[in-house]
Amino acid sequence: MEECLREEKKYEFDTFCAETAWQIGRAGVAYAKEKGLSICMDIYACSRQLFHYCSDGCTVSNEEFLRKKRNAVLYFGHSTRFLHVKNKNDLSLLETKYGLELRDYCITMGGFPIRIKDSGVAGAICVSGLAPQEDHDFVIHLLEEYFQGNI
Repeated sequence: MEECLREEKKYEFDTFCAETAWQIGRAGVAYAKEKGLSICMDIYACSRQLFHYCSDGCTVSNEEFLRKKRNAVLYFGHSTRFLHVKNKNDLSLLETKYGLELRDYCITMGGFPIRIKDSGVAGAICVSGLAPQEDHDFVIHLLEEYFQGNI
């Protein structure tokens, strides 16, 4: 869990706006196309969806996972990777421990908080369509590129 928390801290934003979402989202679409990946991606912040993309290979199920991942990140304020590790991948704990509906939340990796320094979580970046660890790695790749100034 400590590694997950370090990762979340590493990718804190000074500010976040629609233009930031557009830059990260556009780079994500280009990266997915370059690698031949079929993904859905959602960037949500400030109580609204700022970017959304679904490649032709995505399904309604991928869309549902985006929504569930976003809900989990916003509710807990942590990445779904953190939640996955913390709960030892026991999805039933969402209901039994936290009283949440499985139709609305998941701990499947691929959701990451948009955290603003000194302010907290303002949104989430979520990816679905790959294996869960690959969804997470996709988001981390985009954040790394952004914070290195390559986006």
